Amino acid sequence: SLNVGSGGRGLPGWVNIEVMPMRDTTLCLDIRRPLPLADNSVARLLAEHVVEHVDFRANLLTMLEDWHRVLQPGG
Repeated sequence: SLNVGSGGRGLPGWVNIEVMPMRDTTLCLDIRRPLPLADNSVARLLAEHVVEHVDFRANLLTMLEDWHRVLQPGG
């Protein structure tokens, strides 16, 4: 399970992703770039208070397509 843009509020048992190191950050990644994860490798993805901070014209569609790529069917 991925918690994208965890903001220092990581979820136990989840991979908590943030652009800069923060408390409870598991991975430091720029989520506008492809995630370094295999296709269909993620059961759940939480992106609370994240999408509104991404440039809708330049990055949003590509980012969402990549998230869909890593999600398992039904994820």
